[in-house]
Amino acid sequence: MRNEEHGGLEAELRRVIETDERKKDYIAMTTHINSLALLCEADARYDDAVALYKRGLNICKSNRFPVGTLAHNLSLLLFEQLSRYEEAEPYFKMAIEYYEDQDSSNPNIPQYMSCLIEIYESQGRAREVEGMMLQMKRRGFL
Repeated sequence: MRNEEHGGLEAELRRVIETDERKKDYIAMTTHINSLALLCEADARYDDAVALYKRGLNICKSNRFPVGTLAHNLSLLLFEQLSRYEEAEPYFKMAIEYYEDQDSSNPNIPQYMSCLIEIYESQGRAREVEGMMLQMKRRGFL
């Protein structure tokens, strides 16, 4: 169900995103896309949120911008809300890679690794489960 307050905010965010795009301010644009996606999530419009996160990630990749927040939000939405584990996997990996490059002690990394273990277990991928568990032990996460 769409919250009426969110409708006004959504319209404003869409206007801002269009302005960002016209100005070629892609950093601001991805920030606003992320905000709009979060708003869609809050209204349980998950498919809209997924599409927005993917749009933001494509802009980031094309411009070599950081992908951390968008990959984080998309991977958790796909995994926790939608149970689309296979689709979530590459975004968890993307988030791990990003955060490892920034700060290998980031507290999100073990969470992503644990989610990957759950994905691998759900798919019967025992070798990947063992490998991820070993990585987590080596890094002191277990």
